[in-house]
Amino acid sequence: MTANSLLKILVLLLPTHCNMIRNIQPVRSIELEPLENPGEVSGFKSPAADYEEQRLNIMQRLVKDPTNTYYWESENNDMILFGMKKGTLSIIDTTIIPKGGMIVVAWHEGKFYVRQLLVRGREMFLTTGLEHGEIIRLNETSLIKGVVTWSCCPQLELKRHDSSRRL
Repeated sequence: MTANSLLKILVLLLPTHCNMIRNIQPVRSIELEPLENPGEVSGFKSPAADYEEQRLNIMQRLVKDPTNTYYWESENNDMILFGMKKGTLSIIDTTIIPKGGMIVVAWHEGKFYVRQLLVRGREMFLTTGLEHGEIIRLNETSLIKGVVTWSCCPQLELKRHDSSRRL
């Protein structure tokens, strides 16, 4: 059995008990949209209604299959080389077949890991990419829960500025 066929089997057998993103339809905000149907206030449809666009909903861009998608928040800086620091929100799709080089969520020896998947012949490993980072060899009891499709990294944090440095 090849590593890819083993991965396909593991993905199909995965439990789906994590937080699922189900509602991707935007909820109308009374503050932003005080009128339910602003184009028909006078009883007639506005000519500008032909050019009206839907409200931007980021989830429609990030989530392709809501019933097979969940999110994950990073608890540490282990994946900093991949732009995923503490507090990063990752979008995980369980329908994508994992391949070497992808970032995956894996269950290994009683613990979840978000790591890059490496495939060497029939063996599979998880790595952070850090020089001294732990490399985890997956075994027959390990499960790959899904593939990271997007990561949203928080940017709002105070950074110390060195005032002696020239701009």
